[in-house]
Amino acid sequence: MRIRRTRTAAIALLLPALATCAGLYAGEDGAGRYRSSISLNADASAGIWTFRPVAAYDRDNDSTGPKKPVTIKPGPITVPSFWSDMNPNWDDDWKPIGNPRNKWIEQAEYSRAFDVPATTAGRRIKLHFGAVNHAAEVRVNGKLAGPKHYQGVVPFEYDITGLVAAPSKGNRLAVMVWDHKHLRDKKAPSKYAYPFGHAMWAHKMSGISQDVALHAVPKIHVKDVYAVTSVETMEITLKVTIRNEDVRARTVSVENDFRKIIRLRPTESSAVERALNSPGTVTVQPGSAERVMLKDRRPGATLWWPHRPPLYRLHT
Repeated sequence: MRIRRTRTAAIALLLPALATCAGLYAGEDGAGRYRSSISLNADASAGIWTFRPVAAYDRDNDSTGPKKPVTIKPGPITVPSFWSDMNPNWDDDWKPIGNPRNKWIEQAEYSRAFDVPATTAGRRIKLHFGAVNHAAEVRVNGKLAGPKHYQGVVPFEYDITGLVAAPSKGNRLAVMVWDHKHLRDKKAPSKYAYPFGHAMWAHKMSGISQDVALHAVPKIHVKDVYAVTSVETMEITLKVTIRNEDVRARTVSVENDFRKIIRLRPTESSAVERALNSPGTVTVQPGSAERVMLKDRRPGATLWWPHRPPLYRLHT
């Protein structure tokens, strides 16, 4: 049985610039059933996501003097975005020293409705977040999707198969988000317990900052592909994580190939150039994951340059 998974991610600017695309494949009869994805992003003008500030003040903790609670009415918001970008009266860190700050939001809730199509029946439903700055608690239909997530620069996801029906309409998604102060070490308030990419101003950018999507995957699937490229050796090293959520052990093979991206405005296509070395088969026990590592050389790849940025897509 082959496994394929659809995923796109930037890898590097050094060696042949590479985007990974892994697909999901399952089925004893050899028929392909690829991962299906449903974007939950939306522009504020569509009114799909509702933003409700929960804790807002007239200034942030870095300002001198006491801060006073303020009330901000709920309204539509764009996802992904930082909430400080959505209203000029929120979190204004660019005012000259001595001027009063605008409203500072420390905690807010994002919410929306979503449907689960019939095509996802029999699969595992994953709720995926590209990133949320800086801490998040996720509820689906009023129930916790999983433990609270910290660190605003890394992706995370929850298995919500048991929280939704396939098909179903009008499911409720609520994401409670906290700003960077929620990451402070309780024993040493001047320090942070979690890294979050501190910069002059970036630590004060809060909200659902990357894509949100539903992924429907087979019980055995490629969970992650980690790629490292080398200009010196023209090698690519892949670490492929295979997850088995079936009740029995499964033996699978992993196949990879390079595809050069052909840009055809406003779309793009890709043609297979060559297959990578296969690591053979691997057996994954039920409820567990296995990591497969392989190396291959790509001496004929074109390097990435700013004036000539070719891209390759890796299919796993």
